[in-house]
Amino acid sequence: MNKTVRTCFIILCLLSATFLLGLAFNVQGVKASGSIYIKIDGSVDPQDAPISSVDNIVYTFNDDIYDFIVVERDNIVIDGAGFTLQGNGTGRGVDLTDRSNVTVQNMKIKAFELGIWLFQSSDNKVLRNTITNNTYGVWIFAVGNTLSDNIITHNSDSGVVIDINSSNNTISGNNITNNNRGVWLILAFDNKFYHNNFIDNTQHVHILVSMYANVWNNAYPSGGNYWSAFGGMDVRSGAYQNVTGSDGICDTLYIIDGYNQDNYPLIGWFSDFSVTSEDHVQTICNSTISDLWHGKDFVRFTVAGPDGTIGFCRIMIPRTLMKGPFTVYVDENVANANEMPDSNTTHALLYFNYVHSTHMVTIVTWTERYQMLLEDLQNLNSTLYALLGNITDLQEKNDSLLVAINLMQEQIDSLNSTDEDLQESIENLQERINLLNSTLQTSISGLQEQYNSMNATVTSGQEALINELVTTRNLIYVLIATVVILIATTVYSVIRKPKIRLQTQ
Repeated sequence: MNKTVRTCFIILCLLSATFLLGLAFNVQGVKASGSIYIKIDGSVDPQDAPISSVDNIVYTFNDDIYDFIVVERDNIVIDGAGFTLQGNGTGRGVDLTDRSNVTVQNMKIKAFELGIWLFQSSDNKVLRNTITNNTYGVWIFAVGNTLSDNIITHNSDSGVVIDINSSNNTISGNNITNNNRGVWLILAFDNKFYHNNFIDNTQHVHILVSMYANVWNNAYPSGGNYWSAFGGMDVRSGAYQNVTGSDGICDTLYIIDGYNQDNYPLIGWFSDFSVTSEDHVQTICNSTISDLWHGKDFVRFTVAGPDGTIGFCRIMIPRTLMKGPFTVYVDENVANANEMPDSNTTHALLYFNYVHSTHMVTIVTWTERYQMLLEDLQNLNSTLYALLGNITDLQEKNDSLLVAINLMQEQIDSLNSTDEDLQESIENLQERINLLNSTLQTSISGLQEQYNSMNATVTSGQEALINELVTTRNLIYVLIATVVILIATTVYSVIRKPKIRLQTQ
């Protein structure tokens, strides 16, 4: 009876899922207005879409895109180059229907019903994308695809959906966070999940029917996935977790359902750092790791966490990068770290602890050389401290100089204020002088006119006076002449009279 009920239930689920998919997604491709097509002949339609390719193999975004992308060509790479593909809450961001060997990488995909849609497709890769704020981040209705190193977050329904009879898909190295469902499995089986960080999803994994098994780890010592709020312990190690000593893997299984379990759940977050084109350094750590870099015979990075708590790090280093033996320094102190027994000829595994704050971790293979470099660094630090002391003295002098400069500035400001007042007074005086000049000019002009008038009058009077004087002079001359004549006549008469008298006598 139970077997019959289960069979009927599965048939109903299959029919319901098929019906819903037909309504919701319309698996037959329909050309929607606003879509960008990468055509089977390699062309891009429309031609002015911000996607370029020089070889019809690698297609690169040149700008943000606010449309859907429908891929009709196999064996290509679509590189978002960090740009955004954004929708309006509907449709499929990237549609990979019946496609093979297509890589979608380095783009931000947001605000679609389906961020990426893989239907009846195989050997495709979805790498290093940020897939966020969609209804469903990635929907896989296909076999044999890879979903790695993506950030899949804040999708309202599910981060990843693997649909009916989809199998042999690999989902690894993704941060699947803050989704309603991290992964939704709909009658899917034999898919492999490992090195994913499942963090703060309402439900990390939702399985529609609990009878299909998937793989949730990459064997030991590689491990499985990190599950937030799991709270497992790590005091044992080994493939059966029965050897004393920590290894970054929980000692107990993470049970999803009766057919699905993570045999090697990680006790810390998984991180993968590409240090060369071929070499990757991988860590399982409960610290925030930043600024990882490497040089000849060393790897260095920063760890940080809540002060006073215990931090740990399990690191896997390719021997092509560093052969060993290894010494681990936390700041300037040698950490208790040896190669784990599960190291092999290709990779070295190291595990070490520290008390949290912010630390610089340095892993070296040439200890003596590192000690010499460390001594040089200490000498440089001493020189630096001396220089810092000199800088302090200079700073004090600089502060005094700034005080004097500020005082001078105040005086200059005061002088500027006085100068402004004086300038205003000069301007007022100039206005008055100009007014006085104008008044004086007017007065002088009037006086000049009066002078000219008086001068003309005087000149005219002088001429009349001179004429009168000349006339008077002439009259005086006539008078004088008359008087002289009269006097002469009189004198003559007087002189003549005695002679006449004498003659008479």
